[in-house]
Amino acid sequence: MRAFTFLFVLFSLAVFTINVNAQCIDSTLIDSTVSCPAVFEPVCDCDGNQYANNCIALNEHGVTSWHTGACPVDSNCKADFSVDLQPSLVGYNATFSNLSGLTGVGYLWTFGDGNTSNLENPTHLYTLPGNYVVCLAVNDTTNSCTSTFCRVVQSGSYTCVDSSKIDSLAICPAVVDPVCGCNNVTYQNSCLADAAGVQRWTEGVCTGTGVGEVKGQSIMLTAYPNPFSNQVNITVQQTSNQPVTLWVTDLAGKQITFITQNNHQQNHFVWNAAGMPSGCYLLHYQSGTQSGVEKLLLVR
Repeated sequence: MRAFTFLFVLFSLAVFTINVNAQCIDSTLIDSTVSCPAVFEPVCDCDGNQYANNCIALNEHGVTSWHTGACPVDSNCKADFSVDLQPSLVGYNATFSNLSGLTGVGYLWTFGDGNTSNLENPTHLYTLPGNYVVCLAVNDTTNSCTSTFCRVVQSGSYTCVDSSKIDSLAICPAVVDPVCGCNNVTYQNSCLADAAGVQRWTEGVCTGTGVGEVKGQSIMLTAYPNPFSNQVNITVQQTSNQPVTLWVTDLAGKQITFITQNNHQQNHFVWNAAGMPSGCYLLHYQSGTQSGVEKLLLVR
């Protein structure tokens, strides 16, 4: 045991003269709280430095990428990839590009969050911030070689709505050019979204699960046409005998109109929005313990 420990210490210290490359070393990755295992499973970083195992490379030296196995890496059998991270409404979309340059290859990607892929150039969504060790293992059946390359992918965090950037005095145009904020709220235009402190948005009305599409509900609400120019039809279908309450608010939650509180036998209603300015409104419903919201876009 002493001999093994001695050899392991030698191997862990045998990083030789480390060639420091800003692309290979990131000091922010060093984590002194991590206790690395006493195993010798060497990895070779992009500067040609060898470490006893990937835990030591990452947590003790801040290495950002490496090949499994001892140095030097066989240039004729060398896995490699690049990654492009782009923010989305729910996290970060990662697009991976295989740069291995091998033929007859099988691929196995591990994304560091328990998910895998066998595609050559996969995409993956990271919904939580953090440092993920992504590895690509290639198996070149033509040349009978295997190689594994790992890289630390840093998925950042962001604030969807920044309260410090809310501008209640902003003067925005009355143009209707809806955008969908990262909070899944439709704004009449990007100016209003920015004034509400929304940090990210996409063009168009928010899509996804509407009130009438919620699985497991005993009530279905449909509003049409939507967008509408003057009045909108509201159809309610339900399997229970609970009365339904309908009302409309603006995006700030201010009640615009109270449509009805009816028994279950009536199922068609109309909201006449005459005199209301163009914009996005929220149609609320309540039936027993069930409730929901449907977005309505009024376009003059």
